[in-house]
Amino acid sequence: MAPIKRNIAETISTLALAVLSLVTVVPVSGGLFCPPPSPIVGVYGACTLPLPPSSSPPPPGLVISPPPSNLDPSPSPLSGAFPPGIDAPLVTTPAGASKSQAGLISGICAALLVAALIGLFLFCFLRPGIRLKSSVKPTQRANSGLPTDTIARPYTFKEIKNMTRNFSQCELLSSGAYGAVYKGTPPIGGRSLAVKRIKDENDDGEASFLAEVNSLRQIRHRNLLQLRGWCEAKEGMFLVYDYMCNSSLDKWLHPKPNPNEVTLFQNLTWNVRFSILSGVASGLEYLHEGWVQCVLHRDVKSSNVMLDADFNPYLGDFGLARLVDHQKLHKTTTPAGTLGYMAPEMHYTGKATKETDVYAFGVLVLEVVCGRRPFLHLQDGDNPGDFLLLDRVWRAHEAGNILQMVDQKLLEPDVQGSSHEQDELMASTLQWGLLCSLPNSSERPSMRLVHQWFQSREVGAVETPSLPATKPTAPTSTDRYMFTMPQSSEGTSSASLSSDTTRSSTKTNMTFQTSR
Repeated sequence: MAPIKRNIAETISTLALAVLSLVTVVPVSGGLFCPPPSPIVGVYGACTLPLPPSSSPPPPGLVISPPPSNLDPSPSPLSGAFPPGIDAPLVTTPAGASKSQAGLISGICAALLVAALIGLFLFCFLRPGIRLKSSVKPTQRANSGLPTDTIARPYTFKEIKNMTRNFSQCELLSSGAYGAVYKGTPPIGGRSLAVKRIKDENDDGEASFLAEVNSLRQIRHRNLLQLRGWCEAKEGMFLVYDYMCNSSLDKWLHPKPNPNEVTLFQNLTWNVRFSILSGVASGLEYLHEGWVQCVLHRDVKSSNVMLDADFNPYLGDFGLARLVDHQKLHKTTTPAGTLGYMAPEMHYTGKATKETDVYAFGVLVLEVVCGRRPFLHLQDGDNPGDFLLLDRVWRAHEAGNILQMVDQKLLEPDVQGSSHEQDELMASTLQWGLLCSLPNSSERPSMRLVHQWFQSREVGAVETPSLPATKPTAPTSTDRYMFTMPQSSEGTSSASLSSDTTRSSTKTNMTFQTSR
């Protein structure tokens, strides 16, 4: 900072000299006057005009006295001898001139000079752009490339490490395809946060990560998990979100005994379930239609729906969702998703679209209303083809008894009284789930229409598209895929599709075997 101050001081001194040279020779009623004493020492001849040789006639209006060899210091604030060869002029004021007028003009010029110097000082030293930037640590260098705001801010790796207690297993909340999530506790008060450690599988991981963050920090909706911060360091890439005390919807629909769980997961009432579905529909509609770009979630499922203390839903885990322009949806080719929620066309196209998100939402609707996972464990006497919840709901619909698929906990009198209107709403909700998960993607409704129906909360308020009496056949046959369901001890489903040749998808832990 010292060199900068010296340079600015030199600049101010130079400017002062220039200003003095402009303001110290002022004609007054045919004469000249000298300004008050200057604070700058060593200004030579500040009150003199360069005159022609003494043999030349003086300019009009000037009275020239005989040239002395030295200045008398008593009447002047300046002292010193004139250089050889320069005559020293004696400036006088005509008898009729007013001394008060000369003093007034002198004061004005001096005030202007002081104001100019003070203004220059304030501009140079107080303007943020002049200050030196503080050094940036290597682990924070990428963070400085993004603007900060009151919602999301950059974190250092040290902060992330301290919040998660060095990524302790006790703070681990979940682990998914895109990375692990830890509970983050700020060291000095503040609300808890959720820290997601991103699995980086891209060659241009840093650039891709910062581009995603720059977009995600602008996405704000009441039913989308809000990004609160980010960190890009050599140790990894992290996203920071709000912590949801009621965990995920998956844990409430399918509770498992766990001594480490603090929350006692109980049955969700019908009103709470319907409200959750309505909120998720609102969030998806915003991602598809309400922002400047179409955001494809690509992994809609119950474990990605977070619940706050009042069971308000927040759709999360779209931190690495691909952002595409509305006109370029066909260019998204990376397969992503969770088996059971994936649309049938993704098995042979690998493309994520708005329609594949709608399909996944339809499966989520069936899961919430039925209280069962998308993949079911077969029991004795079950149809071998009924391991998919979607197929079972279709069979109940074809038989005209779709209400038999409703979670029995919702029909128990001691939990919540049932009514004819509520039964109709449950049946209609299941039908919308089937509509969203139709095999033909072009026949699925948009999330805008789906959200409008959930907002109405009345059967018939929004015209429901026609639902076929039987399950339609997919436009491209998937009969060549044969599903096998191995037993999973984690409670999550994995699957393989077998035929002649094999290829794998690391995103979904699936093995594809297709016939040629």
